[in-house]
Amino acid sequence: MGHSWSGELKAAIYGASLFDEASVCIALHRVRTMLREREVCVVGPLADNVPDSCEVVISVEGVEPLYSGPFPSIIVGDGDSGGLATYSTCGFGRYCFLHFHGDNMILASELAGAARGWLVPTSQAFCVPPLLGIGGYTDGDRAVILAMVMGASYIKIIGFNFNNPVCLHKRSRLCNILYNKKTKLALAQRIIEYVSRRLGYIWEGSLLYRIEN
Repeated sequence: MGHSWSGELKAAIYGASLFDEASVCIALHRVRTMLREREVCVVGPLADNVPDSCEVVISVEGVEPLYSGPFPSIIVGDGDSGGLATYSTCGFGRYCFLHFHGDNMILASELAGAARGWLVPTSQAFCVPPLLGIGGYTDGDRAVILAMVMGASYIKIIGFNFNNPVCLHKRSRLCNILYNKKTKLALAQRIIEYVSRRLGYIWEGSLLYRIEN
């Protein structure tokens, strides 16, 4: 996608300098406990209703005001559409996974300060401890992968259409041309398919479920 490797490495190193391993490990342990063997709903920008039957809700940042239903326990994003209003709500049982990349370092550092202790930093190309290399490319596939990595039994994907670009934070009718959104969605879909096979999940329609060993 044309990203600078040096920029990604610089972002990972900078993000790692803002956190200590102990607090990140504690947060990850609590998130693991929250998601393991649970039925998890991952909510995207096209959702208008989330069923109350969802045991745990993970949302990409910025979509919480757009749907009716339970408030998310976990938010995944990079600061593009969430901002301080989103990350200041992290705490008291709600966790945020904030992605550091080459062009959001200053913004991410400001948001991290609002949610310290309830935030897990992530990176993409370089896993500099204590940043978590979750493996996804967009907020959506990172959220789905997080649920798989943490051992959810079922994952329901709500409000995503990998063929229909939605630019909540770009605010542009030309979002696909300007930001390669359609290409990013296609890549996100391929990543979910790959990770689900590696982690023993079957993806059928809007549902991922773990194969019992």
